[in-house]
Amino acid sequence: MHFHAAKHIPALDLTLTNLDGCYRELRNNFTVAIERRDRKKKFITRWGSWNRGGMEVQKRDALYFIREPFNQCQM
Repeated sequence: MHFHAAKHIPALDLTLTNLDGCYRELRNNFTVAIERRDRKKKFITRWGSWNRGGMEVQKRDALYFIREPFNQCQM
C-alpha cells in the first residue's frame, strides 16, 4: 500500500471516535494530528511533515502511535 500526498484520498471522518490531538508513530517517527474542522467534524489534519512525500506500508507492517502534546504536531 502506498500513500502519497499528490493522490486524492477520501477523507476519513473520525467524528464518532474519541480520537483527537497529536500522535507520534514510534517506529517511523512522524506525527498525526486529529482536529475538529468543517461542521465540527473530526479529521486527520496533518500526517508527517511537508518535507515527507509519503510512505509505504507492507502487508505485515504495523504502526504504533502514542499521544503527544499538541505543540509537537505544530512543528
